[in-house]
Amino acid sequence: MVVLDECGRVQHLSSAAEAALGWSREAIQGSEFFARLSPVSAASARSWLQEAFLGIHRRHTFEATTPDARTLHVAIEANPFGVPGQRGLLVLVESASEVQLAPETDRAVDFEYRVSIVPAEFGSLLSRSDGGRVAFGSKQQRCHQAIFGRDSRCTDCPLKNPDEPWPRVAVRVETDSQRFIKVLHASSRGPTEAQISVRSLPETTYGALQEARIRQLAAQAKLSGREHDILKYLLMGRAVQDIATILGITRRTVRFHQQNVLTKLGADSRLDLMRLIL
Repeated sequence: MVVLDECGRVQHLSSAAEAALGWSREAIQGSEFFARLSPVSAASARSWLQEAFLGIHRRHTFEATTPDARTLHVAIEANPFGVPGQRGLLVLVESASEVQLAPETDRAVDFEYRVSIVPAEFGSLLSRSDGGRVAFGSKQQRCHQAIFGRDSRCTDCPLKNPDEPWPRVAVRVETDSQRFIKVLHASSRGPTEAQISVRSLPETTYGALQEARIRQLAAQAKLSGREHDILKYLLMGRAVQDIATILGITRRTVRFHQQNVLTKLGADSRLDLMRLIL
């Protein structure tokens, strides 16, 4: 049981509520209940609080953060008491279950997460946001474990090279019941944190976007039709001999056009070309 005053401040916290919510009476007494437990959803919770005092809505669910950085899904029921000017709210905690950050398995889900980039805590999961819902991590969880279900650090992690400029991009091919391309876009959140946005695209969609980007690059660099074809096959990872066979030209001609493509696009190598389309 929790007793709140008219401003939503905690006046009393029972031992049962302490155990359920993970907060001690001393730490939360006199604090605004929702601002302390759920700063992300405090604004919407205050609206519910006003309606609870009027008896319009009695039940509410929200995600609370504990002092040890666990995330709880909390369901409460509120009963107003008193008279105007001396009102209070008796809040019963119906349930408080821990939210687990399960490894990402739905290949079509887009989400974001924040991690620490401090060397001693590199990859520590700070939070994950999925469709407007935020779950907080802890320094004991690493992103490769909690997000991707891997035992070791991802070899294509966009954060692995500290000297690489922001933003950083990594592309992964995921094979499940259907084929998806997963694009990870990492941006800096200051000297200690980074945010990674994960977007999943069906292979056909990604292919169409890649084709559009190749056409844009070809137009900007004023590539010839043949150079455009060479660029497309280079980005597909085709060997020089394969390109020569497909286009019906010699390997020497392929290499000639390849060098022209690199020069016009300002790229140093075939690998550098990949940077241009990401």
